[in-house]
Amino acid sequence: KNDVNPDLQNEKIYAAELGYGFVNRNFRLNVNGYYSVWDDISQLASFQAENGQSVNAFVSDLKETHLGIELDAQYTINRWVNIGGLLSIGDWKYSNDPVADLYDDQTQEPIGQGTLYLKDLKVPDQPQTQVGLNANFRIAKRIDLGAQWLYYANLYAQYTLEDRTNPDDRAQAWKLPSYGIVNARAAWRFQFAGLDSQFQVNCYNLFNTTALVEAEDRAVEDNGVYTHTFRKGFWAWGRNFNFALKVNF
Repeated sequence: KNDVNPDLQNEKIYAAELGYGFVNRNFRLNVNGYYSVWDDISQLASFQAENGQSVNAFVSDLKETHLGIELDAQYTINRWVNIGGLLSIGDWKYSNDPVADLYDDQTQEPIGQGTLYLKDLKVPDQPQTQVGLNANFRIAKRIDLGAQWLYYANLYAQYTLEDRTNPDDRAQAWKLPSYGIVNARAAWRFQFAGLDSQFQVNCYNLFNTTALVEAEDRAVEDNGVYTHTFRKGFWAWGRNFNFALKVNF
């Protein structure tokens, strides 16, 4: 059956940003700082209790705080070459210990409440530091090449709500190794039936880098001390290509 939850609240977002932009003939720079609060976040999770009972956990008062700075720049060396880069440094974390309402999965009857000990834990599954460099080269009037290097760091493994019900476990989730990926492209512009057209080849993960891009967290307890380690994860795709043809009408 479908029941209306009378305690459900609209999620709220409070945000402040400050930015600066600079542009001249050959150089462009954007800097942006932000602070945002995500309040009354709702989440629903299902898990199996120790007694084998299937339980639904509903949270409606989760709170996150996001603080960070972002920068991107582009410099045109000449008509044939331009280079650029980006930098993003964030501090995203949970700001409270929300309370979950627990329901029997079969009857949907309430069976109690449980506190989730999330305060000051990093928000998982999002790289909180990113660095990028790019370069574009026009090697002929109608042919250009490009390359991009992206580096990801401070990425924490995912964990489920029921993983964080012990008040003695305040350790951060397992942090994935930092990694960098290089992508490249080549484009050829031409006329097709009198129409401006472009054929482009993109190569992702040019150097076939082996990197763990997503992971699940596992808690390990030893004499009351908790540490977190790798459970399982998803690796970056190996070198792969796609092709695109664009015709402007």
